Amino acid sequence: MRLVSIAAAAALAGCDMPPSGEGERREAANQMAAERARAGAEGKAEEGRISIQTPGVDIAINVPDSVRGRAHANVRSELLPPGSRASGLHVQGSDGAAGGDSVELRFAVDRPPAEIAAWYRDPARAPNFTIASAAREGNAIVLAGTSREGGPIHVRLMPRGSGTDGRLVSADRD
Repeated sequence: MRLVSIAAAAALAGCDMPPSGEGERREAANQMAAERARAGAEGKAEEGRISIQTPGVDIAINVPDSVRGRAHANVRSELLPPGSRASGLHVQGSDGAAGGDSVELRFAVDRPPAEIAAWYRDPARAPNFTIASAAREGNAIVLAGTSREGGPIHVRLMPRGSGTDGRLVSADRD
């Protein structure tokens, strides 16, 4: 957020006149909110990689082929359906702004998306998260809800062969 603020200040410094009306202030606030939304972890977990981006840190590690697929979720997993294989992870940190930290975990499982969506919506998951909505986006099933800590979670389930390619994003509470 600090970087976005500095960039906005630098852009305004190059103008002849700073924005003075309510419309300009609202537009600037909307642009900053859009930047913050793009900075989240969603869509950034890559297959076979672990990456971390926070102010001052930007690293990515390629997971060797010999290790990929060994991280399996068991029956007691709180966030992934049993039998899931973690395939990528991205951690996005912020500069301390509320709701700025998020994590995206990619996973694969040998069951169809509808079955995985039912696992997420099962009331037995309530101690860890609750799913408030489910929608179709093309071939994907998209679930949205709230984590145990009160932050938003999003799960995107896409068909992959006879199984599912999933992405789970969890963010800090706003």
